[in-house]
Amino acid sequence: MPLNISYMGSKRKLAGQVAEVIENASAGPMLDLFSGMCAIGSAVAPSRNIWCNDAQRFASTVATSFFMSERQSIGPIESIELVRRPFERNYEALENRFKRYLAAEEQALSSICAIEIYKTELGMPNCAQSNHFARERAALAKVPNTFPYRLFSIAYAGGYVGLRQSIEIDSLRYAIDISRQRNRISIEQHRWFLIALSSPGLSTLRLLTSA
Repeated sequence: MPLNISYMGSKRKLAGQVAEVIENASAGPMLDLFSGMCAIGSAVAPSRNIWCNDAQRFASTVATSFFMSERQSIGPIESIELVRRPFERNYEALENRFKRYLAAEEQALSSICAIEIYKTELGMPNCAQSNHFARERAALAKVPNTFPYRLFSIAYAGGYVGLRQSIEIDSLRYAIDISRQRNRISIEQHRWFLIALSSPGLSTLRLLTSA
């Protein structure tokens, strides 16, 4: 089954028709160019081997997980227990560092005033608006595994997501990576975690941070 998410150039609605056409093609593997979320590959895979190709790292991770994993992804309860402690460690470190920004964000959101929220979000620790954070982001880009993880927080806070949400995302990525480094999860599980974290719906993010 393909991921039921929106994705640029998705072929999800055409997958069934393409699979019918492929059934009448010559025997052999199918090369799925620009495979994306593997809608075509998933529809065709039951009847023939699939070769997937896509320049996007996320799409490549999805294809690898779908077609090369020996096991399915682990359940939500087990996932929470695996990543909870490292998540909390990174989260606490960022919460302490950005305490002033978080308080301002919470106050602005509580005001339910669009102008107030807009002004506050402009003052978030964002590398696009601060030379200090721009230099920090450039340094972290060279050594991204530096604790605490904060690349998302200083790159996207006040834009697509709020600061607290960015801290949650950074902390989840740290928890996923450190769990792999400590061999608490396999390479396959690491990929499934990254897919869950990167999915637009972020349902796993909400689950992991609210439990």
